[in-house]
Amino acid sequence: MSMSVAERKLVVETWVKAVEETKQHLMVQVGGAPFPDVIELAKHASSLPVNSILCLPELYFKPTTPKQLIEYLEIVGEAAPKTPLLYYHFPVMTNVNIHMGRFLESIGDKIPSFVGIKFTSSNLEEGVQALRADNRKFSIFLGNNQLVPAAYAMGMDSFILNSLNMFPELVLNLLTVCKNGDMIKANDMQEKLSSAVIAIMKHVNGTSGEGMSMSVVERKLVTEAWVKAVKETKQHLMIQVGGAPLPDVIELAKHASNLHVDSILCLPELYFKPTTPKELIEYLEIVGKAAPKTPLLYYHIPMLTNVNIHMGQFLESIGDKIPSFVGIKFTSNNLEEGAQALHAGNGKFVIFLGNDQLMNAASVLGFDSFIVTTINIFPEHIQQLLAVYKNGDILKAKDIQEKLTSAVIAIMKHGNWVQSMKVAMALLTDINMGLPRLPLKPISSDAVAIMTKELTNLGHQPKVKHY
Repeated sequence: MSMSVAERKLVVETWVKAVEETKQHLMVQVGGAPFPDVIELAKHASSLPVNSILCLPELYFKPTTPKQLIEYLEIVGEAAPKTPLLYYHFPVMTNVNIHMGRFLESIGDKIPSFVGIKFTSSNLEEGVQALRADNRKFSIFLGNNQLVPAAYAMGMDSFILNSLNMFPELVLNLLTVCKNGDMIKANDMQEKLSSAVIAIMKHVNGTSGEGMSMSVVERKLVTEAWVKAVKETKQHLMIQVGGAPLPDVIELAKHASNLHVDSILCLPELYFKPTTPKELIEYLEIVGKAAPKTPLLYYHIPMLTNVNIHMGQFLESIGDKIPSFVGIKFTSNNLEEGAQALHAGNGKFVIFLGNDQLMNAASVLGFDSFIVTTINIFPEHIQQLLAVYKNGDILKAKDIQEKLTSAVIAIMKHGNWVQSMKVAMALLTDINMGLPRLPLKPISSDAVAIMTKELTNLGHQPKVKHY
């Protein structure tokens, strides 16, 4: 997940040559990248003599139901229809917590190439339900190094363990002992393996534009189109470069900097997520070095990234470590944290609020910079809200905010914000944003009808010309 598409292809091709001699089963992991890249990697793997492909879920627009995950994997399966496909269930890293038993009961024969999952979780109760799903038709590979005897006792007999690379004799002996039924000896060996694994682990330390669903080439083309556009509009051009493997993030940052954009915005790493301010700073240092002359901002949107580093502490820690770093986009409802970010470093950083529903309250706390999607849909409301607050009329500002929030709720209740916002843009403006990018799906015609009715009831005038 930290390699470019080209690098991942080279690794696969190297392994294809290697297993010609070793006669091993070659399973290639194709997920953990923007969706077009996942499709490209699946097709590439399928064109080579690999034995199977393994796929992580979408890491930004995360699936939350078995249905959404199945729809995602269906598209991957269609890209490599003749290659057995497995899903990589690793919730501690992906934060996708769909129950694997229910997922496997739901999938049935929807994906002809689908054969099973790699189950890297400590929830063995869920693992057993996955094992028994649909009369045990699926292969379940355990990926948890520390639960081998317990999993074996519950019926799991297939394993993909990274500890096999470090402690091959210990792991192979453990599996043999489990197979022979000597659970007391197996537990003793598991304790030794777990101690070794823990010792190692201890010392190892633009959403609306759907950039995370585009390839690098597409993102560059969009940037170039906007560079041309702002020459006439004279707008500040901020380019979001994150949400991709680090080599691609660096390439996008360099590309944006070469075009002399006004600033770049960057999401955190989405798979090997930073968990401390230090780790996040180290990541942004790399991005900053790729575009040293372009102001850099961090994109804090924990509801989608599941990176919950406190922004006040982060900004107090960053100091002058990254010369080009100037601030953050804060898309969160935790205004206490936002206020601490605002005052960090004696107010030296710019803090843009990205939450449409808290503009009034945030203004009271001292926020005066905003990047909100609804300005594309309700520009007059946003401008009026900010003007009224600036004039000190808090009660009127509160009333405008309530009307804006009601409209946002009417839009958001029908699905992911991007899916719903695109419909609202078509209904309430002269701009047809088109369909959402895969893996997101359009909302239903019934949902469009309900949204239209509710927006009308709120005093807006939606037009159904695009639907």
